[in-house]
Amino acid sequence: MTDSTMLPSGAVGAAGDAATVVAAVSTGLTAGVYLAFSVLVMPALPAAGAAAVAVMQRVNRLAERPVFGLVFAAAAIGSVWILVAPWFTGGGRPVSVTAGAALSFAAFVVTVTVNVPRNRRLAALDASVPADLAAWPRLARTWCRANHLRTGCATAGLLAFLL
Repeated sequence: MTDSTMLPSGAVGAAGDAATVVAAVSTGLTAGVYLAFSVLVMPALPAAGAAAVAVMQRVNRLAERPVFGLVFAAAAIGSVWILVAPWFTGGGRPVSVTAGAALSFAAFVVTVTVNVPRNRRLAALDASVPADLAAWPRLARTWCRANHLRTGCATAGLLAFLL
């Protein structure tokens, strides 16, 4: 690669290659989960009425299990390694890998700053309480907008990793 396509990076050698593979694969997996919510799960929930709250609460509890947690954390940790290691070890990585890591990490930030707090609010709702049930559509709208954003970030990140 030419110097114009490289950014300084400490993510060189086997550790850098492993971080890139881990970040790319886990970013792709999270992008798929987020996309499934955007195009399948969330559009289906309004038809469930009050049961939608219980369904989403259950989904959120399942999302906190180790399998998804590991994939979610791997995307963030691999991306952070790619972004931070250059400051300590030097070297070079393709700009596309750095962009992929930044976009993947952006999806992580959206998740922890927007989606997770709304998941916590949702967990406190009781669908048998009218005021709580009335709060669900507003929570769902904000959650969906953030989900679309993180889907876009993760998908663009995966595409950048693949370039």
